[in-house]
Amino acid sequence: MMALLAAILWSMLGSLSVVDPSYPPNAVFGGTVIAELHFAAGHVESITILSGDQPFTDSCRSAFEKWKTDAKGDADELVIVHFRQP
Repeated sequence: MMALLAAILWSMLGSLSVVDPSYPPNAVFGGTVIAELHFAAGHVESITILSGDQPFTDSCRSAFEKWKTDAKGDADELVIVHFRQP
């Protein structure tokens, strides 16, 4: 799943380095997180969680903060992460 997401973002942003969100150990069921990431000079400058519940949003936010791209300009990207039971 994240490999497909990385491929899509790579085509839009150039070379992309991503960290997968980890499945929260205290989650009983899956969940979905929708977030808007603002990239500036290749780094995630801000994250806006548009939809999702704890503990999934914390896991996604932690992973998104580590994402990097080689794009020189600014870009806003919508990211959807689906968590299913492990």
